[in-house]
Amino acid sequence: MINSTIVDSTLIPGLGVGSFYRSSWLWTPTEQGRYNVTAYALPVAGEVYKGNNIDVKATFVSVNVTTYISIHPQATTVTKGGVLTINTRVNNVENLYAWQLLLYYNPAILECVDAWIPTENVFAGKIFISPEPLIEKNYTMVGATLTGGERAFTGSGILCQLQFKAICTGESTLHFDTENSFPLNPALGIINCKLIDGTVEVEDSSVISHDVGVTGLESTESELYFGWLANINVNVSNVGEATESFNVAVYCNNTLVGTQVVCNLAPGENVTLTFRFATEHLRLYVNYSLWAQASVVIGEAHRDNNVLSDGNLVLKLVGDVNGDASVNILDFSFLGLAFGSFPNDTKWNQSADLNRDGVTDMIDILTAWIHFGENAHSPIS
Repeated sequence: MINSTIVDSTLIPGLGVGSFYRSSWLWTPTEQGRYNVTAYALPVAGEVYKGNNIDVKATFVSVNVTTYISIHPQATTVTKGGVLTINTRVNNVENLYAWQLLLYYNPAILECVDAWIPTENVFAGKIFISPEPLIEKNYTMVGATLTGGERAFTGSGILCQLQFKAICTGESTLHFDTENSFPLNPALGIINCKLIDGTVEVEDSSVISHDVGVTGLESTESELYFGWLANINVNVSNVGEATESFNVAVYCNNTLVGTQVVCNLAPGENVTLTFRFATEHLRLYVNYSLWAQASVVIGEAHRDNNVLSDGNLVLKLVGDVNGDASVNILDFSFLGLAFGSFPNDTKWNQSADLNRDGVTDMIDILTAWIHFGENAHSPIS
């Protein structure tokens, strides 16, 4: 997993005691930045020690200034009989004055039905000419050039768009012909660039889809007093067409909160799971992120909804009703305003219920008095 996005997963069958399994995946970053790379093995039945089920490494991706022309999306799936549109993009180009692309595809799988240069393209706002795209059975050729004294383009953007109809199941490569696909500078010299092909997978529309996802995640309280248990509710749904069983794991930052098993969830159904999380090891007044992950079921192609990051936890001092990192007279003002109130009362303040008994009373005021004077830098009593 890269940050909160699942890159891929694999099922490891019959791993013997003392043996190991090595797996590798290809990931192509598209933006510069720091990425957390997480590998996670779902707990097996009866597993007690789970501390070594997850490992996280950080990596930094720097900008690659190489000019390249690519297909977007680079890999896509469509059902038989469906129509899809792909973009061809150029990245990190300097002094682009003209371009030409010849794209091959498998005519038994895909039929190109249209090709055009969209309004938002690399030559937008300039005067350019483009011949009628040449659409043949197994390839399409498109090109464009600026005219006269128009200034060449520098940067990244869309060259053209192509529309395909999926006529048969299977996989087709969208392959740039290296001799007839190139960018040109104002002197009509070929700009050195890398050509990155794409792939299209056509599925049978009658195939049963498998798709589970995390559709909701929340803590019953976003602010908790030291020593409280956090109650985290996770809603998961079966949006596929087959009954599924799968695991659901919840994390606080990179710490595993717990794992639960969902058994025989019918298509169209959802279930809410509650996780209880001991917070004593968390630091005070740090904003912790919550995220949940549903394991990938067999045959699941759409995995973007298997992970949801949507919730935060902050641990504060007992009695710090207003969350200013100290227990002082202001907190007693809030307790006084909420005194005698119950949930759904107009003056109810959940933070004023220090013992979670559903009422703000003298027990809450005395509890705050015990901690009066404490702040984020003092020892916790």
